[in-house]
Amino acid sequence: MLSNKMPPPMIIILAILLLITSINSSHASIEKLLNSVADIKQRITNDAINWEQLIKDANANGANIYLVDSFSELKERSDNAQPGDIIRIKNGTYKGWEPRITTSGTKDKPIIYTAETPGRVIFKDDARIRITGQHNIVGGFVFEDVKTGNIIDLVGASNNRVTDNKFYNCGKSPKARIIAVADGSHHNRIDHNLMDNNQAFGMVITLSSRVAVSQYNRFDHNTFQEIHSDSIFEKVALQIGQDGSKRNLDYSTYTLVDNNQFLNVKSNNINSKSNYEYYIDNFFSNSSDLIVLSLRAGNHKYVEGNYFSNTHTAIRVTGSHHAILNNIIINASGVGIAIPCWGWVEKPDGNPPAYYRESRDIIVSNNLIHTQNIGVEIGKKRGYPTQGLQYADNPPARTVVVNNILIGKSENLYDLRSSIDSQFKNNHLIQ
Repeated sequence: MLSNKMPPPMIIILAILLLITSINSSHASIEKLLNSVADIKQRITNDAINWEQLIKDANANGANIYLVDSFSELKERSDNAQPGDIIRIKNGTYKGWEPRITTSGTKDKPIIYTAETPGRVIFKDDARIRITGQHNIVGGFVFEDVKTGNIIDLVGASNNRVTDNKFYNCGKSPKARIIAVADGSHHNRIDHNLMDNNQAFGMVITLSSRVAVSQYNRFDHNTFQEIHSDSIFEKVALQIGQDGSKRNLDYSTYTLVDNNQFLNVKSNNINSKSNYEYYIDNFFSNSSDLIVLSLRAGNHKYVEGNYFSNTHTAIRVTGSHHAILNNIIINASGVGIAIPCWGWVEKPDGNPPAYYRESRDIIVSNNLIHTQNIGVEIGKKRGYPTQGLQYADNPPARTVVVNNILIGKSENLYDLRSSIDSQFKNNHLIQ
């Protein structure tokens, strides 16, 4: 996906020089996170679905292949589906369909729901798909102007794949969700989908103290584009751990987010709010107003190999035990990587204060940061000073900023305002 988005040759050379520099693994407080990375990376593939081959293989294996054109027929076939069956919806435009996919295939024989011709089944207005089964593949559909809340729901559903769907101008309200993963849904893959002009949150993992945490889900090779919002908290393209910071809960989701594209997204691209999340090889371009990747709540996050172009703040970090490695940030108008103070911040709308977890034990290493302003900023107080409200003013502790290249015209390529027992060493400043 990123082959046509490569950085200039000089930057490639400098980045390679950094990649060969070893990380100081003696920073033992994040050793558990670093030790988990190898297993997480084994999940990374780029196997876009081949619908034609799936149908061909199903025919060869004697599977049942059904073509339906009514909701009642879809329900009947779904209620009686067996592992390996394929249910295809006849080409056309449909309104008011709300299928519930409760079927269970197997790893080798998933049950497949797709279009007669991928891209030629269009759902409009009030469609909704709810998945509660196991080992299903759902995709090849187009959603246009669909205004229901949670257009695709995965609820207690595991080992499913939602792939090759296109969403245009969808979403009931700015804080609704288009695809939601909830209630102990594990090992699902949401991949190769297009979201264009979201009118709501794009993809979300929700948290709740009442049900099991959804774990080991993967979001990969999706494209989010032309998303515009007047608020940092609305129309977020991807949020892991919705409601996590509100309840101050420590949930580990082990979510992998890799090889996605975020193009001209004018809100937070990613809001990260659970423990153990992995952001690898994503591409972000033209988010000039807000924070692109916000590690907003939760601990133990791994951020590697991402490319940021024409952003404001590329990465903002709160929480503990994070590793931010080998990323390339080009032409940041604000801050490349920001690690602010932590503490209580009173919100101006009168809601209860939001608590941001203690920031400590963070490694920032081997990154290339080209900025119009500040490359790395540590210890800036947070709050709403124009409204006379309280600051978060506890300094980050034990932050290690090492072996980075900081490029820019400003004399303030780094701003270490306040920190405790932190290190800033072996960084290369190019002005």
